[in-house]
Amino acid sequence: MPFDEHSPQMGTEREHGRAPQRTSGESGDTRRLAVSIEEAAAMLGISRTLAYELVHRRELRAIRLGRRLVVPLVALEELVGLEGEISATEGATSR
Repeated sequence: MPFDEHSPQMGTEREHGRAPQRTSGESGDTRRLAVSIEEAAAMLGISRTLAYELVHRRELRAIRLGRRLVVPLVALEELVGLEGEISATEGATSR
């Protein structure tokens, strides 16, 4: 039997308990606001264990979403002092 656009499919993402993912062609903002601990560690160039230690010591802010722990991108920028440091070093001159 050929595929018919009106025939039922194997199941949608919603039926399986997952929200549908947006593709780049759909309207809406697809920027991520937070990353996993593993992704945050990779972005910082540190181990996953150290990233969890920083969260435990409250040096790296994290948010618990259900059972998952995520790090807001803003928290990564704050940790490395990205906002103020870049502008300060741009104005620095060598002696």
